[in-house]
Amino acid sequence: MQHLKQWISSLLVLASFNFLASCSHIAKKYDVKFPEQAVLVTTNPKPGDVSEWYVYKPFHAYINNKEIIVPDGMITDLSSVPVWFQGIPGFTNDAPYVLRPSLIHDWLYTYQGQVYYSDGAPFFISKDDADHILVDGMRALGATQTQIDAFYWAVHKFGQGKWDAHRVPH
Repeated sequence: MQHLKQWISSLLVLASFNFLASCSHIAKKYDVKFPEQAVLVTTNPKPGDVSEWYVYKPFHAYINNKEIIVPDGMITDLSSVPVWFQGIPGFTNDAPYVLRPSLIHDWLYTYQGQVYYSDGAPFFISKDDADHILVDGMRALGATQTQIDAFYWAVHKFGQGKWDAHRVPH
């Protein structure tokens, strides 16, 4: 019975996202490329209970053809998918277009104001820019427009607390 309630709740949320996504589409703002896979290790040794990940080796990506490097040692929760979404295909961290963009997004949220391109140039961004980089990375990896719009809506509406928790003066 509990699984049925969770499934119905997931279906209603997905229907809401489909409606919202049909209202306005998030346009591409950044060219995001991922030349490699991320190497992550769980920080929780209990099987099936993976809420945080440790970046095992530096992760390279490109934003508007400038290299950025997420350093090894960073802790990430990736996309923080709410429990009611975890049963919906395409809205989990193991979806092929979610993990790498979520890693970059968490890095941008966590180290805002202390982020640099690999050439040493500072990379100052707004929350909205970080949110666009997430969905433009998803777009580059094949996410549908509905998935892009839904993820953008979720981080745009519910990510402010996490952004503020890491705010540093510029």
